[in-house]
Amino acid sequence: MTIQTIFILGGVQALFSFGILFFSPSRKRKANRYLALFMLTLLCENLFVLFQDSGILSHFLYEICRFNFLTMTFLFFYVIEIVGVKLKNGIIEYLPAIVELVILSVMELAIHLSPGFLSENAGFIFERTYSVLTTTYVIVMCIRMILLIREHQIALPSFYANVYSKSLKWLEVFCWGSIILIFFVQCNDFFIQSQELTTTLSIFYTVFLCYFISIGGIKQMNIENRLEIKKEGASFEEKTDSGLTKMFSEIEKIMLSKKLYLNPKLNLKGFSIEVNLSQRQVSQAINSVGLKNFYAYVNDYRIEEAKRLLNDKELIEKFSISTIATEVGYNSRASFYKNFNTYTNQSPTEYIQSQQLK
Repeated sequence: MTIQTIFILGGVQALFSFGILFFSPSRKRKANRYLALFMLTLLCENLFVLFQDSGILSHFLYEICRFNFLTMTFLFFYVIEIVGVKLKNGIIEYLPAIVELVILSVMELAIHLSPGFLSENAGFIFERTYSVLTTTYVIVMCIRMILLIREHQIALPSFYANVYSKSLKWLEVFCWGSIILIFFVQCNDFFIQSQELTTTLSIFYTVFLCYFISIGGIKQMNIENRLEIKKEGASFEEKTDSGLTKMFSEIEKIMLSKKLYLNPKLNLKGFSIEVNLSQRQVSQAINSVGLKNFYAYVNDYRIEEAKRLLNDKELIEKFSISTIATEVGYNSRASFYKNFNTYTNQSPTEYIQSQQLK
């Protein structure tokens, strides 16, 4: 497979992704269109490489069709829309791209009109300076996006039980991959200076970029942002007591039918997945209707189950209290004794004795 074929395939995938993301009537149309514009600039870059290799655009010395700054700006705005962060002045984010386009256009026009406008040495210095600035900008933008994505990932569990399809992990992988690949390209340009290695890295980067952005973006076309999640949370808080009671009843039903409290590793996240609610919804329903927090709620079930087992004379003759503690979901004997005493004002041994006297 030739280099031209790889860039053609990358361009076709970029065009295909652009069409889906830009014209699809999804709930996240604005965010998807930023990603679509990112794919469009990538398509232009692929076409530029093909035309340059074929000699059609050989006079374009400074590659004004390379949207290094604009490409990353569109991707950054996609993240902003998904994460739900409001910028005070989003126009400022476009300034680097505008400056890049103006400078490269002026340079290209000047060189086209006057081939001797820059000496060979001056041209080399300009290209290296531009390369360093581009690399720095891309790395800075990737780091900004990673920080936003990490913040997004931390916030999601408070609103959703299953966060895998909403975490933007694919974009975080892309950002880290971009930083690493660009770093190696710069090291090669300044120290190794192997054109073959640069070409190989560029091809890998193009394939890597197209795959992660296209597949990841299309899969998450309807992803909610945190502003929308907060609105959902607000509407949830406004629900009537009957709504919370109904939700709590469903939680009780699943807890009893599956006996989830017997799992010693049970936590709020795992329980939320079982009942198909967000962690926030589970907590609010239990706090509002059950008048306790999640862990106290689980302990109530465990202690009730322990009391039932301790009332069985045959069972307590065969098994120790530690074994019963493990059976009802406790990892340690000390934890069981502490919670049992808090709940009944008796130790397990005292409870057994009091039941035998009845």
